[in-house]
Amino acid sequence: MTIRLALVGFLTSALVGTVYVLTLPAIESAREVARQALLREVSAPLLDDGQLGPSVEIQWHPDAPDALSFNPIVTPILAGQTTVGFILPLRTTEGYSGAIDLLLAIDANARIVGLRTLMHRETPGLGDSIELSKSDWILGFDGLAFSDLAPSDWTVKKDGGYFDSFTGATITPRAVIDAVAVSLAYLEQKPTEVFDAL
Repeated sequence: MTIRLALVGFLTSALVGTVYVLTLPAIESAREVARQALLREVSAPLLDDGQLGPSVEIQWHPDAPDALSFNPIVTPILAGQTTVGFILPLRTTEGYSGAIDLLLAIDANARIVGLRTLMHRETPGLGDSIELSKSDWILGFDGLAFSDLAPSDWTVKKDGGYFDSFTGATITPRAVIDAVAVSLAYLEQKPTEVFDAL
């Protein structure tokens, strides 16, 4: 009996492993298609006459904020041979339910072209309003540069800032706003760091 159970367990594990190996390329391909679609969506205003360049791994300066430094992959937005902007992955670990991954597209003047949520585990019906499919809240960043607001305005209105929060949820918008603000502030201090690496 024990041998039969062991054999069934082994065969089941082998079958699951085989299915995983066989479907992994299709899963990775679907993820890449979805990623490319989101890159195009977040950078759409700069793509009228442009295109996305190949993603580049850059070496952030040691004093780069955690929101930027977790992932050094940057995607340039090109108009011919000229880089007119780029897309950065951001991450905040200050969400209500953990990490929130974002894509931030900015132009050559460090002005926000678009911001989208890539991944989160925030509470459905509350914190998930950071998704464009749930709310247009995230569009409130479009067109802003860090210097457009006082540093103290880069928070929710409940804290005396510029941005709306969600009914019953302030932790999630605070986390997103802070990740964007510290990243923009850093990029304004080092305006050529990304361009020099592309």
